[in-house]
Amino acid sequence: MTVLSWLVLVGALGPLRADDPVPLHIGGTFPMEAGSGGWAGGQACLPAVQMALEDVNNRPDVLPGYVLHMNTSNSKCQPGLATQQLYDLLYTPPTKLMLLAGCSPVTTVIAESAPVWKLVVVGYLIIFKVNYLFLRRNAAILVIRVEINFCCVVQGLIFMS
Repeated sequence: MTVLSWLVLVGALGPLRADDPVPLHIGGTFPMEAGSGGWAGGQACLPAVQMALEDVNNRPDVLPGYVLHMNTSNSKCQPGLATQQLYDLLYTPPTKLMLLAGCSPVTTVIAESAPVWKLVVVGYLIIFKVNYLFLRRNAAILVIRVEINFCCVVQGLIFMS
């Protein structure tokens, strides 16, 4: 990491006591209503992700010394709206470690943009057969599967930095 990256990270974390876990922030765009083209699958997937975050944060053996927080927005499964939300997530503190995306059109837009910021994107659904370097696809069938994949991605990011 460059010196500037470390300064941004330390500034984003703010003053911490030695006992306090380090907060890791995640941005999520979930289709909570159908909107003009969409699918309201976020109504089911957002609670699953929240349960996974709660499980991870309650297990000291999974991410010792860290606590996960999530900032969410309603993409309405609209790529244009999701692009604005992506901008807001990236340029509004705190710094986000990864992005969660839902519905194929939104996941595609975010996955195409992710390499610019070197962000990992976890999407639970994408219908296009295109490989994106920073995209990890997840089927939102079982909460435990989401939790395991989610933990592996987060742990990998911590060890990479």
